Amino acid sequence: MVTYPQEWKTCNIGQCVNIYHGGTPKTSNATYWGGDIVWVTPSEITKLSGLYISKSERTITQEGLNNSSATLLPKGTILLCTRATIGDLAIAAIPLTTNQGFKNLTCHKGIYNLFFAYMLSTYKDEMVSKAIGTTFLEISKKELEKIVVHIPPYEEQKAIANCLSSFDTYIDDLTELIEKKRGIRDGALEDLISGRARVTGYNSEWKAQKLCDLAYILNGDRGVNYPNENQFIPFGIPFVNAGNLENGRVDWDNMNYITEDRYNLLGGGKIKKGDILFCLRGSLGKYALVNFSGGAPASSLCIIRAKENTVPSFLLYIIASSLMRNNIEMTNTGSSQPNLSAKDISHYIFKVPADIDEQNEIANILIAMDEEIEALEAERKKMIQIREGVMDDLLTGRVRLKI
Repeated sequence: MVTYPQEWKTCNIGQCVNIYHGGTPKTSNATYWGGDIVWVTPSEITKLSGLYISKSERTITQEGLNNSSATLLPKGTILLCTRATIGDLAIAAIPLTTNQGFKNLTCHKGIYNLFFAYMLSTYKDEMVSKAIGTTFLEISKKELEKIVVHIPPYEEQKAIANCLSSFDTYIDDLTELIEKKRGIRDGALEDLISGRARVTGYNSEWKAQKLCDLAYILNGDRGVNYPNENQFIPFGIPFVNAGNLENGRVDWDNMNYITEDRYNLLGGGKIKKGDILFCLRGSLGKYALVNFSGGAPASSLCIIRAKENTVPSFLLYIIASSLMRNNIEMTNTGSSQPNLSAKDISHYIFKVPADIDEQNEIANILIAMDEEIEALEAERKKMIQIREGVMDDLLTGRVRLKI
């Protein structure tokens, strides 16, 4: 149980804020839409990268606002989702309004809105537990007002909010930098893999080759020895399926495992370090580079293993490029269950450098870019973890800031 500092005030949310409902115009009259008033929906809060919001996908006219239960909210209002994505929130950076998925909070004197928003974000589980409904869950104004909160003196509220805001600014800047670096990397990948840009010092011919000339394409065992759900075990040899392919890597969450005896019964391709696992059914084109040996692919996957004339990492970037996606689009019949075969992809044609050293140089340039992005992502993840710890300490009073 948390013990808050004695000088912090214990009260309920209804004693700290005024609460206003959002709303939607009562009819679909065209004159109600396309005005100058930003009209926010919960999905826009879910997609928001920062805490402040100033634009939306739809706008409303003053006539539309008058024909709804919504209110034009002042800058600084806390927009709290109280349906569906209960507990998600943002702060209005301009005067705006919302639909009925919100309860909108304006703070009383002595309550700093940025602090209150940070504090409120830690009450999401309690809000969800108090939500009721059949068509959708919603926390009522009455139940929201009753939630007990703990409020430090005003100057301490500001200090806490400013500290947490500095973390968020740094994290947002990292996010923006990562996206910028990723865009540069994606452009470089397309230019280098297609030959539109050449590495300095290389001018040898690029040759058109089928994927089967560049790599071995192996299916796993899909026969009588294929494991069923009852034969999976908590730990053992990985049996990789399409759901384990995430962002070009094998994700070990929710991995299925089989016994060594079952693994030895399987024919077909067995996974080796450096292989590329490629999805042939459902999520066509998903792929992952394997950094382990020993494992088997599920029936939705095949193994792509570079031949001696192909640099494995160069092959990976071919698979990741639009050249591969274009081939998939031409092959896919557009059925409700899209699927390919190992034979289909074996005939895909790519132009590649005949000089294996150029393949290496191209791969090394892209690897360096990926490593830089991965380092930034690791830093961002670390800062998020630190920020969560600091937030918990400051909002409970375990750590106090000098005022």
